[in-house]
Amino acid sequence: MKIETNNNVAFEVSFNQLDREEGYDDDIRFKLTETRKNKVFFEADEISFLLTPDQADKLAKALTTAAEESRNTE
Repeated sequence: MKIETNNNVAFEVSFNQLDREEGYDDDIRFKLTETRKNKVFFEADEISFLLTPDQADKLAKALTTAAEESRNTE
């Protein structure tokens, strides 16, 4: 899934079993891509991290909690 923001940054989350190295269970890729030509945030066009399923669950819960708090703010 890819999500583009108004801040010229795109977030992409994907699963590929080929990303898993022996002895590790981090095969969920979380990628940040800067979409503007003149880089402001990152030195490279994109940065990615590999997450374990537990880390991905925690990130998803943190985002869901923040979204709920934002919606409930008047």
